[in-house]
Amino acid sequence: MNFNLKEVLMFGLSACALLSPLNAMSQDLVSGSSLFTFKRPTASVSPKKKTIYQVKNRLSPRRRLVKSGAGISTQPTQPTLGSRKPVLSATTFAANEQLGITMWRLRPERTGDNGARLLTLKGSANNSSKMIAERVGFDTVFKMGEKVRISVESPRSGYLYIIDRELRKDDTVGEPYLIFPTLKTRGGDNKVSSGMVIEVPAQTDDPFYFDITPTEENYAGELLTVMVSPTKIKGLQLKNDAIKLSPDLVKAWEDHWERTATTLELETGSGLTYTAEEKEAGAGTRQLTQNSPSPQTLISVDVPKGKAFLISFPMKVSKQ
Repeated sequence: MNFNLKEVLMFGLSACALLSPLNAMSQDLVSGSSLFTFKRPTASVSPKKKTIYQVKNRLSPRRRLVKSGAGISTQPTQPTLGSRKPVLSATTFAANEQLGITMWRLRPERTGDNGARLLTLKGSANNSSKMIAERVGFDTVFKMGEKVRISVESPRSGYLYIIDRELRKDDTVGEPYLIFPTLKTRGGDNKVSSGMVIEVPAQTDDPFYFDITPTEENYAGELLTVMVSPTKIKGLQLKNDAIKLSPDLVKAWEDHWERTATTLELETGSGLTYTAEEKEAGAGTRQLTQNSPSPQTLISVDVPKGKAFLISFPMKVSKQ
């Protein structure tokens, strides 16, 4: 299978601008819509559609550098999506590492739905329901009782790690759990490459979604941490289920690899339903191509390509 190693990046503020020659200013700054091809295997036919992303927010690191009399240390802070729209250098954007993330909100099947179904069993096959997954924006605030899934893609080869911690209103976090890789999912194989999709939770997990039912009064959501490294991290003893990590180990990873990032949101993507193609890719039976549905959110990480990086982002929850 051939891979398209060229990442196409064009800039403009309107459809006409996207189709016209680019001037010097539009090549220097990305402040509006961007036509971007996420690196995936080449499709057998020409691409059917262009995918437009909107530059949205800066994603701040959880650990902030703090100067003190003893030198420079790190202080934990709640990760936030900045309110000011960022401006990117086109050259820097093309050189940065990228990540594709799609957040899915599950709902019961309705008449006329065309999306792929996810079957949830309730005690027996006769007491089951079909769920439909809909795309939602990266900054969505979920409600109590909602069910959520997440898809992650890396456009380059490496090893993927995903950590989950409860997020509290006072900016503190709960115990860290490594939710990917596990022995139950792909036998613990966490190698990723272009076109491969990792779903959290996996389709084979029970349940196969985050069920938002907090037990603490100051619960604010989940903090998800994604790491991509060119080499495998040694010393992790994987099990079938998520493993509890040492907070000091996670802190060391954050100190070494956490980076600021910029998010871009797929225009007209929110509300689209999970396709059969995406379901098959999530199950590991196929790869997504350039003609497949694009990730809902692109993340441009402030680190050169080929370097290990870590980002954390909140999955916010409201009790209202």
